[in-house]
Amino acid sequence: MRLLITLFATILLTPSCSKEDANPLTIPVVWQKEISNLESSRFFQDPIIFRDYVIYPLEKYEDYVGQLIAYDKNTGEKIWEWQEAFDQYGEDGFNAKSYVYQDILICGWNNLSYGINLNNGQTVWKEEGNINSTGYYCGLDQYAYSYDSEFREKYNVKQTNVTDGTYRYLYSFLKNDEFNAYMGLPYAFEWEGISYVTFITGKWKGVQENYFLNLYNLNNDEMAWTTDTIPLQVPLSGIPGLRPQFSDGKILLANDAIYSYNLDDGALEWRADYGNTFVLNSHITAADGKVWGNNDSGFCVGLDVNTG
Repeated sequence: MRLLITLFATILLTPSCSKEDANPLTIPVVWQKEISNLESSRFFQDPIIFRDYVIYPLEKYEDYVGQLIAYDKNTGEKIWEWQEAFDQYGEDGFNAKSYVYQDILICGWNNLSYGINLNNGQTVWKEEGNINSTGYYCGLDQYAYSYDSEFREKYNVKQTNVTDGTYRYLYSFLKNDEFNAYMGLPYAFEWEGISYVTFITGKWKGVQENYFLNLYNLNNDEMAWTTDTIPLQVPLSGIPGLRPQFSDGKILLANDAIYSYNLDDGALEWRADYGNTFVLNSHITAADGKVWGNNDSGFCVGLDVNTG
């Protein structure tokens, strides 16, 4: 059995579609590329849409190399491919989340970070760190945010300039007692003219776990606040806020519940429990004063971020 990668006219060539055209199966295919079942095992990530290109991250699998491949979205013609990280290190060079600023894609794998020109697939800059890093980048304007770590010992919130790869550490969280250190993924956003980065820190030892929500003010270049311990339903119930979200002045977290925190002072506004976690198969999404999450019992909830 073979699979088809298909691009539909209403998705890529027009800004909107009518109700009659809502079913993509009724839309004429612009182009298609036939792939085998084995090749399909490499398509784990969403494509990157950049101007007239559709860029597919293809993870290494068996005899296949890790690549980024750009196709013309109108014709399906291959424009360029990138596999520098695989050629040099045997790694993909990209991970779960990248970020595009102007023409530059920032992506990475462990301690490798790359800036790639999406017009031609050429590497603009490369940074090889001395400690472990995460290839998950959340961007705001020309900067991308991630963390570097020495597992259990030290975590750094990292701000990287997408255009040239220069970076600095905004904040470091250290193991300073018998408890191990932990940090969640940084999330950057802007609200009422001020730019912020929020992230979870934690201390754990055996079944004892304590997590805290932090807000860093990028305009003032300082920590705005750190909350009291985030309430867990039971010990070991999961990490709250591995991937935070923001909407309408509220920071949203999820694990065995969905939480809403006030941006001004870090106060917990509400906590909604639904009998199971929201993090095993998906993560929450927030926009326009609402937060949505797929509960692992098999249903979706949509909540008002101010009232729950």
